[in-house]
Amino acid sequence: MAYASYLAPVTQSGHVMRGYKNLHISSPVHRQTVALMAALGLLGHVICAGTLTGTPVSAWATVPSLPPKPDLTTHALNDIVGKLARPAAIEVTLTAAADSTNPRDANPSHYAASANAAGRHVLVIDDTWTGGGHATSAALAVRAAGATHVSVLVLARWLSDGWEQTTQQWAKQRLSAPDFNPDVCPWTQGLCP
Repeated sequence: MAYASYLAPVTQSGHVMRGYKNLHISSPVHRQTVALMAALGLLGHVICAGTLTGTPVSAWATVPSLPPKPDLTTHALNDIVGKLARPAAIEVTLTAAADSTNPRDANPSHYAASANAAGRHVLVIDDTWTGGGHATSAALAVRAAGATHVSVLVLARWLSDGWEQTTQQWAKQRLSAPDFNPDVCPWTQGLCP
């Protein structure tokens, strides 16, 4: 599990992550900002995931909204990552279950992964991690589809002061550091392996 950036609801970064896929408030700047974050994470550090597991990443998948949004033909993150993915890596399609109970819980039945995950190291990319249920469910679905390795890259970690999963001490520690540093490996939180 790796996070590229930390954000909070009342910050500009929170506004951007909430707005980049919202058709009513999205601006080209929001989408460009998320695309740059994805590019830095993917192009700068995808090799790190392969180095740490001993197997190069050979496929990618983006985590769709849960529950699915019927007004979206494709998720904005999927469009962004599709343009950045290495030509040698193939897309593993994740489909969100139409009727999931407790969608924020980790449950592999929340998503179905395409069969081309089998035998591959799949990089699952999610835009935002709040409690972790969506990314974890997607990773479990990819593993159930036969992936030999699954790495997860999350563009932003959503911090809510006072929420039990984001203690004040942890939030202060993380938010006191620079918000984003492309030289810091999202997997090691330090130097690239």
